[in-house]
Amino acid sequence: MVELTGQEFGLLHEALLDAFIDYEDLDLMLARTGRNLADIAPRGPNPAVVTRLIKVAQTRDWIGELIEAARAGNDTNMQLIEVAAAIGLASVGVDVSEDNREQALGNVNDHLERIVGSKGTLIDAGTFASGIQELERQVCRVEVKSGAFGTGFLIGPDRVLTNHHVVSHLIDASGEPNEIVLRFDFRRLRDGQTISPGIEVRLADDWLVDFEPFSPADSQEADGALPAPNELNYAVLRTMEPIGLQPSSGAGGSIRRWIVPSEMAEPFATGAFLMLVAHLQDGPMAVSAMDDAVVGLNGNGTRVRYRNTTGHGSSGSPVVNRNMDLVALHHARRRNPDDATVDYGEGIPISKIRENLTRKGLDSVFAPPS
Repeated sequence: MVELTGQEFGLLHEALLDAFIDYEDLDLMLARTGRNLADIAPRGPNPAVVTRLIKVAQTRDWIGELIEAARAGNDTNMQLIEVAAAIGLASVGVDVSEDNREQALGNVNDHLERIVGSKGTLIDAGTFASGIQELERQVCRVEVKSGAFGTGFLIGPDRVLTNHHVVSHLIDASGEPNEIVLRFDFRRLRDGQTISPGIEVRLADDWLVDFEPFSPADSQEADGALPAPNELNYAVLRTMEPIGLQPSSGAGGSIRRWIVPSEMAEPFATGAFLMLVAHLQDGPMAVSAMDDAVVGLNGNGTRVRYRNTTGHGSSGSPVVNRNMDLVALHHARRRNPDDATVDYGEGIPISKIRENLTRKGLDSVFAPPS
């Protein structure tokens, strides 16, 4: 059971008072968990009601559900995402555990201040809070029967984008579609408790929508080789059900929807903000968001390099800009050919993938906003 620290209790109390103005508002939020506020706290001053609500939720071990429901009811409240991240319920790029529980909230707060306000114009706080919550619903772990992991994300009601190399054994017919599981909504708290094993989504019979292979040039950085224009290392998979039109699991239960790419080709200006969202190995969702992220494009604009932290399992992750627009598909970690002590993340610009799909007459693969 996750036990809130005194600071976390105080911040959650303040957040709930700020996000929900009266008893009816709180009751409506709590209904997302299948509970009635009248069974927990009688009517009275809001501060007293909220104190009672938090204490009961913590004592009865559904504090995670309460925070999930509150975030669903007010998705732009930054205080709620701070508490959620401190207990491991949301991912903002800070590792938390029971060993550092007393420092967790402070570490989260410091990190979010660097993301949201280090220059005052990096990213709007409300945009970040709601954007993280949407991405939590739309990003999945790609589990392969062999034990390998990758990341994928919804780009339409029944379409998931990942890297070609994550599912290449299926594409070359050495594997079967039932060997792949797309796991959404996996959540684990800082005490190691898995509060949601997630839902397993299977591929449709006609599962392969489109793909392009990775490039031999990706392993030949030192000699300056460039990928061909179509060597974009992507695969678009079709799911058995329109998962993007269905509600996510958990107390929030909001419609999942999908990630929408930027209308304009991202310029990838050197030093620009980028955020990457991934499932690292068998863990919950992880986020790497940073200012001064972009290193630059390669010689023909088919790869973008960035300083964001990545790890095993992050292949196929979405990369978004400060407006939470999809701008790249992460595919690898690369050594700097000019300095072997430095490495960087590398992705495929989404504009290049869209151009390739358009040439094939597949413009509708990326669905418009729902």
